Amino acid sequence: KQGRRAAHIRSIVAMLLALAAAALASASAETEGHVCIKSATNLAEHVDSWPKKPAPEAWVKVELGGRVLCKTDEVENNLSPVWDHCCSVGGMHQHTWYWFSVFDSDYAGPEADYLGSVGLPANSTAGTYELELKGGKKLPSSGVPKITIEIPIAPPPPPPRIVCHVAISRKLAVTRSPPMTP
Repeated sequence: KQGRRAAHIRSIVAMLLALAAAALASASAETEGHVCIKSATNLAEHVDSWPKKPAPEAWVKVELGGRVLCKTDEVENNLSPVWDHCCSVGGMHQHTWYWFSVFDSDYAGPEADYLGSVGLPANSTAGTYELELKGGKKLPSSGVPKITIEIPIAPPPPPPRIVCHVAISRKLAVTRSPPMTP
């Protein structure tokens, strides 16, 4: 009888250890950082055929490794829009690129007027980058179209500490301890 009880306790402990390993794995796969679309300057004017507006309703699509991370809201009628929009980035992406594509949204569709795009290596260090947009349908009358991107300094949070308590009296409790402070 005592042998079965010990085997049962060992199986519970093994299950708890597997649970703890899964929790740590999911914690390390959680969001590790952000990439922020700050603003653009010198976007092309008069890109709409209808309705005619002096500046685009600009928005940005952010892709990472061919997957859309996020899109900004549109900024109405502005040659130098400010978005201040951050996207969460999960996992490690050492050998891939962020792609920032700027569009003018109009009645022909949200991606009807392409204003340009630019890439940034995903393993870029934290900082602010002013990047030149390339490939747009129309060029601005003056200046070079640029987009400002920020990779903030924010280390990932430490993984949660999981403490397992097993008591011989058939009571089992799993508690999550508060994170340790340095």
